Amino acid sequence: MRAPPNRTGADVTHAVIKAVVGAVPYAGSALSVLMETVFAPPVERRRELWLRSLAQAVDELQRIHGLTAEALSDNDSFISAAVQATQIALRSHQDEKLQALQAAVVSAGSPHAPADTRQSVYLRLVDELTPAHLRILALYDKPEDWLTVPDHPDDGWGRSAPSNEIFARVPELENDQQFYELLVQDLQNRGLVVRHLLTDFRIIRRDVVERRTTQFARDFLAYVRISAP
Repeated sequence: MRAPPNRTGADVTHAVIKAVVGAVPYAGSALSVLMETVFAPPVERRRELWLRSLAQAVDELQRIHGLTAEALSDNDSFISAAVQATQIALRSHQDEKLQALQAAVVSAGSPHAPADTRQSVYLRLVDELTPAHLRILALYDKPEDWLTVPDHPDDGWGRSAPSNEIFARVPELENDQQFYELLVQDLQNRGLVVRHLLTDFRIIRRDVVERRTTQFARDFLAYVRISAP
């Protein structure tokens, strides 16, 4: 495939910001130095890394679905999703979100891509949710894939708070029950997790492994190809 063009939206944005800070009275020079020395190098690195991810996504679409670069360039839905994903990627340094965005670009270019509105909502979720949100959601989607059950019978193992299992796999929660419940509430408010979910009570194993995601959440997870850690 052809190499991406040298001048992109990120370059234009950079030029506009430079023009703006240069027009600020007195502080313009200092702000220009700050822009060039603090913000420009890491933003440029992010842009280059993301362009490589985009190239990998296009290569996957060509390899798996036989799509040509010309066909993709004529797909307005794909281009819109790729542009939205690019804007989000340049604002993020977190690998899980960047991987989700790359997967979203592949999904957007596939023959079975969702409708434009749904894709836009999925990408907005990647932008707004943290990696901790995404891990909790994936764990709630298929708990039987990650739950470690001791050898002794359920009656002996007995009962476990779901949060205990989550804390072991989402270390950034730092065993903070209140923070965990806040993240779950976020997922519920977005229609991703069933609202009758209780986050801190002792239940038997069959309840721990019960799927807690909505169909909308399952479609979203498939779109961004996120699975339980």
